[in-house]
Amino acid sequence: MKITDIPKDSLFLYERTPARYWEETYPLGNGSLGAMVYGDYSLDRLCLNHDTLWTGYPRQDKYCGSYESLAKAKELVKAGRYAEADEELQRGFSSYGSEAYVPLGELTVDYGDKEESVKGYSRRLDLRRAVNTVSYRRGVRKMNTQCFVSFPDNVLVYRTSCSGGTFSCIFTLRSPLFSRIWSDEGRLYLEGECPCNSEQNLKRTDRKGFYHDAEEERGIRFLCALSVVTDGKVQYQGDCAVITGATYTETLLACATSFRGYNVRPFLNHLKQFSKDLHIALYGSTLQWQRPFIRYPKKRLNLP
Repeated sequence: MKITDIPKDSLFLYERTPARYWEETYPLGNGSLGAMVYGDYSLDRLCLNHDTLWTGYPRQDKYCGSYESLAKAKELVKAGRYAEADEELQRGFSSYGSEAYVPLGELTVDYGDKEESVKGYSRRLDLRRAVNTVSYRRGVRKMNTQCFVSFPDNVLVYRTSCSGGTFSCIFTLRSPLFSRIWSDEGRLYLEGECPCNSEQNLKRTDRKGFYHDAEEERGIRFLCALSVVTDGKVQYQGDCAVITGATYTETLLACATSFRGYNVRPFLNHLKQFSKDLHIALYGSTLQWQRPFIRYPKKRLNLP
């Protein structure tokens, strides 16, 4: 699609090059699961987030004398001494501070072919349908990638198709949080937990000094699963899924967390429930709408 082909009244964002940094990516989401898509033809990146992933756990940290401190601050405000009132509230009334929203991780898709030239590149975000599309040519092959996050099915859908030949790619999951990645029964899994408080360094993925061991003081747990359907060959190797000789790949990514409310300790006794949530997202999804963005046959996705 060329810029001149887009109607003037359409709601499209359009670029001729992949995103170079985060601010140039196109956002996708369903209100819970979100992704920022770079749209690169060699190494595509999707920065993932989930609305329930925060640091910390339910607790009440109140200073002794907070009532008296609030009363004093009110008097300072009445006297017009606003800076002193703020200092008083910070000293004697505020608790330990707010927790932090944390990233879920990153899905990368390595297409390789760095030496082969690319022509006719475009990426666009359809704001009406919330679909990100990337298209380009590599020699005689025409490549097309579409991505969106389904609200009714609560999954991220990433589809790549190729005409005029085949392609290969590698899907990899990563997280800056304490986590582990493994493959089982034809799926890639990412499991981890959020830090205990917002002061911890997210660049550290080991437990020592950054995560509590007492279960009642541990953070929110999360579990992601990635499933790839293709007419090529799929091999799950440790932390990645390797696809070769394909004309299409259809990838689903689902995520569930142990968050059950602001006052419920997130690490305790919720593993079965959020594993069930993930199962429902991956296996109970029909991906069929009255006006579907992309039609996915049930048989191809092995759905009930």
